[in-house]
Amino acid sequence: MSKVFPIILYYNIEENLKNKTFNIPPNISIKSFVEKFNIESISPNKDFKIGVYGKLMNEDYIIKAEDRLELYTTVKMDPKTRRKKLAKI
Repeated sequence: MSKVFPIILYYNIEENLKNKTFNIPPNISIKSFVEKFNIESISPNKDFKIGVYGKLMNEDYIIKAEDRLELYTTVKMDPKTRRKKLAKI
């Protein structure tokens, strides 16, 4: 039996990049990871997806020790529109 390994999950909260380290068992899927570690509690937006190194992955993807997990949420406003509003302030 293999040992647990650390994995870092990167996510954005209020425009600040955050990260959290989890010690996960081998052969765990993204779906199991989300359920086991209650990832929904990290993001205020419950509609999210998980990616590895900038690429969206299916729920059945098996997480590897070297993976960089990233939590993606839906965009609330078009970035161009947001910058225009900020420039007017």
